[in-house]
Amino acid sequence: MNVIDENGNLFGVVNAIDALAILVVLTVLTAGATLVLSGSNDRTQTSEPEPIRYATVSYTVPLTSDAAAIDTGTMISPSGSDETFQVEDVHRSFSNSSAHIVARVSYRGTPRANGGRIYGGDTIAMVTNSYRFRTTVLSVNDTAKEIRRTTVPVVVRASVDEAVARAIRSGQQVEIQNQTVASIQSVSRRSGTGNEQVVRVEIELAARTQKQVPMFGGNQIRLGSRISIVTDNFMMRGSVISVESRASEELSDRHTAGNEERSSDNPPDTIEQQ
Repeated sequence: MNVIDENGNLFGVVNAIDALAILVVLTVLTAGATLVLSGSNDRTQTSEPEPIRYATVSYTVPLTSDAAAIDTGTMISPSGSDETFQVEDVHRSFSNSSAHIVARVSYRGTPRANGGRIYGGDTIAMVTNSYRFRTTVLSVNDTAKEIRRTTVPVVVRASVDEAVARAIRSGQQVEIQNQTVASIQSVSRRSGTGNEQVVRVEIELAARTQKQVPMFGGNQIRLGSRISIVTDNFMMRGSVISVESRASEELSDRHTAGNEERSSDNPPDTIEQQ
């Protein structure tokens, strides 16, 4: 029996041209079904991005350093690593005559540096485009984007020379990189030893809270703690002799209860210019 007879029929039943057309249609339909199923599988396998988490780092640098001017939106990276973190919030205060910076940075997944996981308490060198600085990691996996803050009224007593005593005036707003860190409410003076005077200064400190404890300059604010205030006209370092027991908290409306910082905060960090 011939495959195609004298009438052009395949096996004497189906016209060969019709059979070829049917084969083409079946091929196209099979290919289309494969693409549809493949696309469905791709969508099924696509996972949601990991949620944003936050880490808190601190460091101490000179007041005039570029690192003291770090701001929201700045990208920082562990030295020698491809990992990047974005700065979301910054709190500034004084540590002696230097700037003490606490920054909250964002990331997805697991925070890493040089191939290893970052933990609270680690010390890591961070870099940006223009400088490098060593940070202490206060916490990781925070859920709050902003640093928790509070205003703490204190009274500080210090022995200073006469020129400094005259330069301290009530109503002064003390700033670091255009961020208000303290407000001098009142000052009283009395004679001290030699050319020194003893000043008693009421100050409202812009502090941050760590485990419900107010912090300034990397130290707890409490009786006997040392507080530094630096302006263009004077530097004063004295002891806290009074702390208002009920400080008013100034929390962001967007702040939600998250993980509190879990590590001590008193790093002797320095900056290295690149």
